[in-house]
Amino acid sequence: MAIVQIPVKSDVEGPQEYDITVDGIAYHFQFSYNKRAERWKLSIFDINRNAILQNLVLLADVDIFRSFRHMNIPKGVFMVIDSLNQAHNPTEYDWGDRNYFLYNEVI
Repeated sequence: MAIVQIPVKSDVEGPQEYDITVDGIAYHFQFSYNKRAERWKLSIFDINRNAILQNLVLLADVDIFRSFRHMNIPKGVFMVIDSLNQAHNPTEYDWGDRNYFLYNEVI
């Protein structure tokens, strides 16, 4: 079982976009910060930019795709981790210092 860190950063203006291969399939991830709600959101697309899931709120210690296992998404666990182990949700400036976005592959 491999753990993959998705390189979300706090020091980037605007949405962050990454093409990442997990479980042998390429996906396009988009992370954006909503200042009014003070929450990070994730959208995932297939490699051709067709939406699979959009605007999922990123919360610490929650299997983000748990409710969507019936869909064509990676079967492992995507989770925001608080490095201080206090279930702290990521703020605008926490990525890479306190919070990390990880994928735990299924064998």
